Amino acid sequence: MIRLALLLAALASCGKERISECDALLATIETIAACEKLPAEAREAVKAKAKVIRAALDQIEERSDRAPQSQVDAITANCRDHLKTIREQYAKVAPECLK
Repeated sequence: MIRLALLLAALASCGKERISECDALLATIETIAACEKLPAEAREAVKAKAKVIRAALDQIEERSDRAPQSQVDAITANCRDHLKTIREQYAKVAPECLK
């Protein structure tokens, strides 16, 4: 997930549009971070990761130039892959945290 945050930060100076797959990833991470079934330490770690991703997405939205389509495609795929992985992992260990 740190790699994802770094990729998002790298794109932060490149685009103005939100990437829906990344917004979906962030929403899922924030839902997990709020899940009372997780230990407090785990929730805090997830919250910290969500904060980094949110800041990077906000920076992307604030910039006036558009990223090259190849970069947008790469980050879209990365967010989609991370979302799939997170959903699969939490479906096994804490499915109630995905609701």
